Amino acid sequence: MTSVGQDHHAARPGLVITAVGPDRPGLIFDLSTQISNRGGNIEDTKMSKLGGMFAVLMLVTGADAALSELLSERAHLEQLLGISCFLAPTHASTIPVADIWRFSASGFDRPGIVAVVSELLAANGVNVTSFLSRIENAPLSGTPLFVLEAEAVVPPGSSKPLIESNLKAACEREGLELISS
Repeated sequence: MTSVGQDHHAARPGLVITAVGPDRPGLIFDLSTQISNRGGNIEDTKMSKLGGMFAVLMLVTGADAALSELLSERAHLEQLLGISCFLAPTHASTIPVADIWRFSASGFDRPGIVAVVSELLAANGVNVTSFLSRIENAPLSGTPLFVLEAEAVVPPGSSKPLIESNLKAACEREGLELISS
């Protein structure tokens, strides 16, 4: 499996499946079995326990018949697995993979960090292709630390160094350390 941000098979027919349900052992197995039994191929995924719920975001590709079957059986899958699902057909991506900008930021947790970072990116026309955040405990003090990892595409004609410099300044105001590649 690859990262959702890589989106290297976007031209093939596919479905983005979002599923949420109570966390339990075997949920990934049950969902993936239902998909593969219908001829779907799980290519990209992000899955996480959030509170007491488990959230799944995945790209499933396959023949039109397999994808149509998954779409038509959504309600059955929800009932069978005890989850809520949303399925959406994909379309070809227009974002060149070579232009992916990866960065991370970390620092003491507080409300508003995601809003500050995403506002700066949106204001500069940056397309976020992957955005992950979590809280970790600092190694020595156990203080909650906010960790953000992102992949994005800077629009043609924009200055990545300038946007990166502005993001670094915003992160410093928020008490975050930015690492960019």
